[in-house]
Formats: sequence, structure tokens, C-alpha cells
Amino acid sequence: MSAEEIARTLLVMRHGQKGEKSGKGEVLLSDQAKRDAQRMGAWIACQHALPQRIVVSPRRAAELTAEKLAKTASISLSAIERQPKSWRKRSSALLQQLSQLPPSLHHLLVIGSKSEVQALLALLQGTKESSFPAGSLVQFAFEGAWSELLRGGMKWQQKMLAPELPPSFPFPDCQGGELRLRPAYYYRQSAVLPYRIQEGRVEYLMVRSSSGKHWVIPKGIHEPEMSAAESAAKEAMEEAGVRGRVLATAIGSYSYPKWGAECEVELYAMEVTEVVGAPEWEETHRGRSWVSLEKLLQSLKYTQIQGLVEQFHRQLTQG
Repeated sequence: MSAEEIARTLLVMRHGQKGEKSGKGEVLLSDQAKRDAQRMGAWIACQHALPQRIVVSPRRAAELTAEKLAKTASISLSAIERQPKSWRKRSSALLQQLSQLPPSLHHLLVIGSKSEVQALLALLQGTKESSFPAGSLVQFAFEGAWSELLRGGMKWQQKMLAPELPPSFPFPDCQGGELRLRPAYYYRQSAVLPYRIQEGRVEYLMVRSSSGKHWVIPKGIHEPEMSAAESAAKEAMEEAGVRGRVLATAIGSYSYPKWGAECEVELYAMEVTEVVGAPEWEETHRGRSWVSLEKLLQSLKYTQIQGLVEQFHRQLTQG
């Protein structure tokens, strides 16, 4: 099939609304913007035309939107390509660049700010998009080479507004018959049991929960493109500010209810070799405490975890 006969898809999306800045002064997305990006990712995945490349404006909010969308749609984060600052002033330069994309690329997503997206859409369809809420998307389709972009060869297909996106997510994928409150990957998680040996005694590290009401061990969503062990190490650093050696084999797994369903968690042990403070440890508000096995078991909420911890402690102390 020649380049002139290949069906192509171009998606143009406005990034989500900015939220509060992080402790390091970095731009963050609002909670609504995160959900909109994830819902758009689920919608795109179910269209069976996943973008092979995601071109984003140099704005951090555009990149964050792309990351949330890509994870939900099971698109590799390596597909995200950040553009130079010149895009903000010259959408025509971006269009020229896109027109030179390789024939092997069939589906493309472009994410930018309101003004950037409006300027690009005006070039593509000859009219300005007056109503285009944050997190919304326009889809074009055409047959031929990407050079058709310069000749106005795009055929407007549909507009998907963020407020009209389905509120739930298909589980475990688009063919699944179940709907859940969060993206499917949220329900697979990694937890880590940080420990050290002090004067012959084993101590375990606990942190405050995000609400500050309970003592817990670090736990979080198993990040796509990471192994469960790598994800566990990431949680240990983010929530507890510790690094170390994560044991290759999981202690075991357990489940707990959240977001209207069951989350499956793999638990890994980590021998702590380094403890860091602010600013490297961003979640210092949690606090942390080294405790004995007995105090750890008293604090853990689920009996499933208690059994796994006791099992590991026996193996560690009895060889």
C-alpha cells in the first residue's frame, strides 16, 4: 500500500487545567484535569487507533496531560515528544514539522494549551474553535502522506469534549464488561516493607498515611513500564525517603477494597541502605518511624499483610 492510500488519524487536544504547584515549584494538574486526561486515554484506547507518537507543547501541563493519558491507554511514555518553545509563537512551524513525519506513522496526537491548539486547528480547518474546554480533543482523518497537512487535506471527524467523556473506566480493557471508578492499572499495586538490622535486632520503617490518621508501610500504584519491584522502590523513596536493596522475589500478595473494587498488591521487602531528608524526600509531611515487629503488626490494618510480614520476619531471623 502506498503512502497516498494509508488511512491516518490526527488528534489535537487541549491540555488540562493547572493545579497548585508542587513543593519544588513545579506545575501540577488539577485533580479534575488528571481524571479528564485519564478518561480521554480510555476513550482513545477504545477507538482502536492508538497514537504511535504524542507531540506535546513545551508547557509542563501538556506533558503531564500526555503522561496521564498514555498510562491509561497503555501507550509507552517513550512515545511522548516535547516540542521546543518556538511552537508557542509559530504553529505553522509545527505544521511544517508534522508534514514531514515518516510514512510508518499512522496515528498522531498533539497536545497543547488553548491558544496553541486554537492556532493549530485554525491552520488545519480554516476556522477558529470557539468552544473548546480544557482536556477536550478534535479528531481528523485522511488518506495519504503527512504532507497533506500543508494542503488542507484533513477531514474533520469528531470532537470529544472533556465534560462529555464517560465517567467510568473499562476493566480490565475495552473488551471487559466491567466499569470502574479509576483506570485499570490503578488496581494493581506495589507495597514495600523497608527494614534494617540494628545491633542484631530487625527494625521496620513505617510512615503516616496520606490522611495522617494511620501508620502504614509505603504502597502505591504499580507504575506502567516498571517492574513490581521497581515500583516498590519508587514508593519507598517517595513516601518514606529511603533507598535500598529490594529483594527480587515478592514476600507475597494481598488485596484490599478501594475505588469500588479490589486492589491487588504485591509486597516486597527492602533492606534500607540510605535515609534522605528534604528536599529530596518530598513527602516529609508524612513523618516516619522505625519500629519493632510487634509494633508494626499492631499498626497494620489487614490481617493478610500481618501474615506476610510475620512470614518474612521468620525467614530473615531464622535463616
